[in-house]
Amino acid sequence: MQHEVVGSVRIGPEWVSIKRRGTSGVDTARILGRVGEGEGIVIYLDRVLHRQDGEVYGAGWNARGALVTELYRGQ
Repeated sequence: MQHEVVGSVRIGPEWVSIKRRGTSGVDTARILGRVGEGEGIVIYLDRVLHRQDGEVYGAGWNARGALVTELYRGQ
């Protein structure tokens, strides 16, 4: 089940920021690790930032996870 795009993601060397549509705030989390490259990458964050599994963000990013957020593309 695909969801509508709920916001945008900015990825830095150590941090990820998620800006949701319709809000003024930005959620941030530290990057714990990365697996893969290019379109087949998974980025593990140090906390849960998504509200439901399968959330879709701009640039093809999706979110899943129970204890931490996993941002992924191409899977």
